[in-house]
Amino acid sequence: MNINLVDSFQEFKDFKNIDRPTVISVLEEVFRSMLRKKYGTDENCDVIVNPDSGDLEIYRTRTVMEDGFSEDDALEIELTEVKQYDPELEVGDEYIEQITLESFGRRAVLAARQTLVSKVLELEKDEIFKKYKDRVGDIVTGEVYQVWKKETLILHILMAKIGFIGTGIMGKPMAQNLQKAGHSLFVSTHHDAAPADLIDAGAVALANPKEVAQEAEFIIVMVPDTPQVEAVLFGENGVAEGVGPNKIVIDMSSISPTATKAFAEKIKATGAAYLDAPVSGGEVGAKAATLSIMVGGCPKAFERTLPLFEAMGKNITRVGGNGDGQTAKVANQIIVALNIQAVSEALLFAAKNGADPAKVREALMGGFASSKILEVHAERMIKGTFDPGFRINLHQKDLNLALQGAKELGINLPNTSNAQQVFNTCQALGGGNWDHSALIKGLEHMANFSIRGDK
Repeated sequence: MNINLVDSFQEFKDFKNIDRPTVISVLEEVFRSMLRKKYGTDENCDVIVNPDSGDLEIYRTRTVMEDGFSEDDALEIELTEVKQYDPELEVGDEYIEQITLESFGRRAVLAARQTLVSKVLELEKDEIFKKYKDRVGDIVTGEVYQVWKKETLILHILMAKIGFIGTGIMGKPMAQNLQKAGHSLFVSTHHDAAPADLIDAGAVALANPKEVAQEAEFIIVMVPDTPQVEAVLFGENGVAEGVGPNKIVIDMSSISPTATKAFAEKIKATGAAYLDAPVSGGEVGAKAATLSIMVGGCPKAFERTLPLFEAMGKNITRVGGNGDGQTAKVANQIIVALNIQAVSEALLFAAKNGADPAKVREALMGGFASSKILEVHAERMIKGTFDPGFRINLHQKDLNLALQGAKELGINLPNTSNAQQVFNTCQALGGGNWDHSALIKGLEHMANFSIRGDK
């Protein structure tokens, strides 16, 4: 990970108020602040630009002291320690070490480049306004988004504008987190009215996905299933009618990997890029911006979109090409369903034997059986709170994708099939809209016994 001033400055070459010394001084100020936070002082540190490579480099100088006589680790280093790095140094010498950007943590480096971006916007707001007036009307807005490429930081493309189609239980908080990150948002009202709080925060409501795609550079789709994605993309006034070169369509729904590959080819035929990026983490993760995001698509489109993903999630992985993100999500849903079933069966077994299921859960949380499902979903099972975070209907859809895919591949998924049958029992009880942790109610129905004593 490095910051290259040559590449960074190149991005600002058209701006009359930004020169190389400005870029250098801003970054020096930012990293000196980070050094003070990390070490308590920056007085013995140098922030320089390598004249040959253009890379930002940080060095710290410490005085070598006798062992046991060092009073300030920020300014001094003991002889025994320094001998590991340079055997020729003696007491009283100066030890100069290069501090890597990785040692600050990636988020600190992201904050550094954002500060540089903010400085550019501050100095160049008049020029930016002139250049982009036709796109932003009378208000100078804008967030600069960034790209990581071959370990070199490049500040890239001003004015990220995002279309978001599908603002339900998951989509709405995801869209809100994009707004919090400073991005401009466009939403479609072709299905439902746009949520008032998104509009109040500055989102622009448009009539249909085509209009959204025409306005936005990134078009995110977050709808329930494959047919809905197809309708949004390729139906009348669909996204495909409004996209073209330099735009990226990002499907964050959980749908068929096979259909995804076909959708990607049709979108790419317009000149736009396509990413499938389903998520895991439920409503809680969507609100907290801690979703796991599994991405399929070309590396360039992924790198360009990464700052958007970082505004919505924490664990972000490019799995491979188009369809591979959806494949990873189906695999995730298999694991989650079987974990829910395992926890349900364990609690049912324990309660039927007369044990307190809450105490059993507490005991198991300290052992090898501990899991996120046991932590979160088991508590819902014990309390009987099955308001949906992720509906049984949707989990059944995902397991259908798994079983359909298994049939196409000629493999058998017996435990997945069994979990789907238990979900079917929940459906028969009218529980399609229950949270998927309510799978236990299907088992309780078959056992004619409730772990909560309500049957």
